[in-house]
Amino acid sequence: MAIHPFVLDEQGEQDVLYEALQTVRDQGVQMQRALEVQDQATGIKFAAEVLRELRTSLLCPKNYYQLYMQVIEQLRYFESYVEEQEQAGASMRNLYERVQSSSKVLPRLYLLVTVGAVYIKSRETPAREVLTDLVEMIKGVQHPLRGLFLRHYLSLSVRDKLPDKGSVYEQSGGGSFSNAIQFLLQNLRETNQLWIRLQQQKAGGSRSQAVWEKEVMELRLLVGTSLVRLSQLNGVTRSVYTEQVLPRLLDDVVLACNDSLAQQYLMGCIIQVFPDEFHFDNLERLLVTLEKLQSNVNVALILTALVERLTSCREAQGSATDVGQQDGEVDECSKIEYDRQAGFEVFQQLMTMTIKVSLRSSKCDDGNEVASSEGDGEDVDINLTSVLSLFVTLVDFAIAWLDGVTDERSRLTTALEQVLYKCLTFLHGQKSWCKDEQRRQAVLLALRSLSLTLLRTLSIHNLLQVPSLLDVLGLMPWGGKNASLMKSKSNLC
Repeated sequence: MAIHPFVLDEQGEQDVLYEALQTVRDQGVQMQRALEVQDQATGIKFAAEVLRELRTSLLCPKNYYQLYMQVIEQLRYFESYVEEQEQAGASMRNLYERVQSSSKVLPRLYLLVTVGAVYIKSRETPAREVLTDLVEMIKGVQHPLRGLFLRHYLSLSVRDKLPDKGSVYEQSGGGSFSNAIQFLLQNLRETNQLWIRLQQQKAGGSRSQAVWEKEVMELRLLVGTSLVRLSQLNGVTRSVYTEQVLPRLLDDVVLACNDSLAQQYLMGCIIQVFPDEFHFDNLERLLVTLEKLQSNVNVALILTALVERLTSCREAQGSATDVGQQDGEVDECSKIEYDRQAGFEVFQQLMTMTIKVSLRSSKCDDGNEVASSEGDGEDVDINLTSVLSLFVTLVDFAIAWLDGVTDERSRLTTALEQVLYKCLTFLHGQKSWCKDEQRRQAVLLALRSLSLTLLRTLSIHNLLQVPSLLDVLGLMPWGGKNASLMKSKSNLC
C-alpha cells in the first residue's frame, strides 16, 4: 500500500516548517549558551532538541532539505565544541558513549556521527572501528527521507577521515584502504535503497505527484556523494578499480537494486566521476552491464556519455602529446597508447552495443516494452533522440580515433559507413517519426549534424566511400539536389 509522506496542504506545510525553523533557532541558542559555560550535559540535551525537528513526517523533500540545512548550521557549533574538547585532551571515547544516552534514535545518531568524526580524528580508536560502528548504527533509521539525509551527513562528516592510501589514518594503524572502500560502498548501497523507496512513494495532501517526483529526483545527488568520494581516494589505481571497486559497484549496487531510475543515475555517475583510462580498461565489463539493466533504462544516454568520454580522452591525448613534445611533459591521459588498431576494435565493440540499443529502442516504439506513463509518447521521443545522439557521438569517436593517416582512411570510411547505415536502418524501423513534426525535426537535426561532420572532415574521394551519406542527404529537406550532385560526381569518377 502506498505511503503518504505528508497530508497537509501547502499552507499548512509552510506553517509546520516555520514553527520547526523557529524551534531550531531557539533550541540552538540554548545549546550555544550551555556549551559556552562548559555545561556539556545541558548542551547535549539542547543539541538533541534541535535534531528532534528532523523527525517530522509532515514536510515534502524540498522543505525537509531547508529544515535540514538550518539544523546542520546549528550542529556545526556543537561540532566546534567537540573539536575544542579534543584539542584540550578530553576523551572522545567518553563523549562518544555519552551522546548515546539521548532517548530518541534520530538525534542520537546525528550526535554520534558528529562526535564520531572527531573521535576518528583523535585516533584514540582505529578509524575502521568507528566507521563500522557508525555505518551499522544508522541502519536504525529506515524512514527513507530521514535516512537519506542522515547518511548524507555521515558521508560528508567522515569524507576526509577515511583510511585512504597514505593517509594518517592508514599509517597509524587505523585501518586499510580496503576498509575505506568497504565503508563507502556500503553507505552508497544503503543510501541508494533509501532513495529508491522514497521515489516509489506517492504524494499526499494537495501536492501534485509531478512536483513530488521532481523533488525526489533532485535528492538523487545525495546518493552520489559516496560515489564521488570513492573516485577521489588516492588508493584507487587502475588495477584497484578493475579488481576491487568496479565489480562490486556494478554487481552489488547497480544491478542489485533492480530500479531503472537508480540504475540510470548510478551508471551515469560511474562514467562521469572515474578517469577515462579506467573506462578503456573495463569497456567490455561496462558494456555487458548495460545489457543487464532494467528494460526501461535509457541505455542510449549512458552509452553516449561513455563514448563522449572516450572521444574527449583521445582529443586530450593528441593535445597533451603536442604539449609534451615541447615541454617534455605528457598528461596522464596521453599514456594510453595511440594505437589505431585498438581504436578500431573499440569502435567495433561500441558499434555492436549501439546496434543492440537501437533494436531495443525500436521495440519501445512498437509498444512492446516501455510505454509512457502519460500515454503521450514521451518515452518514444526520448528513445528516438537518445539513439540518434548516440550515432552522432559514434561519428565523432571514429574521426577522433581513426583519422590522421592516409593508409588509415579506409578504416575510417568503413567505420563511418557502418554508423550511417545502421542509423538509417534504425530510422526505417521507427514507424512514427516522419508523421509527427516535432519528431521529424529532431531526426533532421541529427542527420544534419552527421552530414556536416562528414562533409567537413572527408575529402570528396573519401566521401564517396561512404555511400549511405547519399541516403542521409536524401532525407534532408535540401537533400535531393545535393544527393543528386554527389551521385553525379560518383558517376564521373
